[in-house]
Amino acid sequence: MLNSYKIFALTLILIVGVFIQQGYCANRYYWLTSTDTITYSLDTQSIYVHKDNNSIDFDVWVKFQYNEDGIQEVISYRNKNGLPTAGYENLKFSLRHEIFSINPSGRMIYKDIQYLHYDTNGKVLGSYTYPTSNSFIDIVPNSLGEAIFDKIGNYCSANRKIPK
Repeated sequence: MLNSYKIFALTLILIVGVFIQQGYCANRYYWLTSTDTITYSLDTQSIYVHKDNNSIDFDVWVKFQYNEDGIQEVISYRNKNGLPTAGYENLKFSLRHEIFSINPSGRMIYKDIQYLHYDTNGKVLGSYTYPTSNSFIDIVPNSLGEAIFDKIGNYCSANRKIPK
């Protein structure tokens, strides 16, 4: 009888541990927006907000989760630009490191820092680090970029991610 109780208790602990771990992983990413081919999510564990020369910068990683059409678009883009596509039929998601910035006048800009493409097994298929001289680009009003930046700002505000 005591052994049955121990087995039950251990099983219960393992099940609860699995659910807690899944919940933690599931909450790491905050949904930003979706298109017909890509779902964009913010990595909430890697946000760095800082103030620099009167602007507020949001240093973030954004996850791009592709559906089948999105995968084909990535492959097509890479083919068109002479980039390798080996393994890209198994593309699962990409992570892009970006800095979004807003100045006191409300001008919103961003720049890409790095991206990585991962397959269904978590293996890196390809990556690129942009030159440090890469300059900021204006965020087009009423665009996907503006929607993403607005959601990042709202998340940071609601979760008290304040500039350092």
